[in-house]
Amino acid sequence: MHVDTEKQFPFPENELKRLNERKWILNYLPKNSVGMEIGVFRGHFSEVIAQIVRPKVLYLVDPWTKLGETFGWRTSYANFNTLPTCVAKDEAIARMEKFDWVKVVIVEDFSQNFLSSFAGTVDWVYLDSSHEYRQTYTELCLIDRVICRNGLIVGDDWAPDISHKHHGVFRAVNDFVKSHDYQFITAGLAGQWCIRRSPNYG
Repeated sequence: MHVDTEKQFPFPENELKRLNERKWILNYLPKNSVGMEIGVFRGHFSEVIAQIVRPKVLYLVDPWTKLGETFGWRTSYANFNTLPTCVAKDEAIARMEKFDWVKVVIVEDFSQNFLSSFAGTVDWVYLDSSHEYRQTYTELCLIDRVICRNGLIVGDDWAPDISHKHHGVFRAVNDFVKSHDYQFITAGLAGQWCIRRSPNYG
């Protein structure tokens, strides 16, 4: 199904290129693990995660149709607000069907709702959602309660430039590390970052 929709709603070439540039961060994640991607969109990076990390369980969390018929983004990323949210969701599901070694759990909900009610634990979370300071900081605090003792939080859109539209992510991650028992592993290349609990945690 997603082959036809890709022709109707092409994914920007620069974003396809970024998929390859971003994947290095996934080498920090343990194989055969339980992970969560927050902010799935059309599932392009979910594919990369499945290929490299080979998790045994992967939660894919995105509000999709709860946002409305379209995403409201007037950029090429969402085909200038013509890409239906239901199409993005269907694409993400279809992309994961070939990875029979991964138990994929589709969660159509806002991250804060899901994280607040999630009763389990995960080895890692890849965060790529709102890009706004307040929501990102809140998400990190909620992720903290579901991450296992040696868990990792990784994500996209690391932007130290104060004028960058995603600078809020940079601020939120830094403030979270300062106020919680976490430390940086790496950050920078292709906007990727990785933090983990400090060795003296608990």
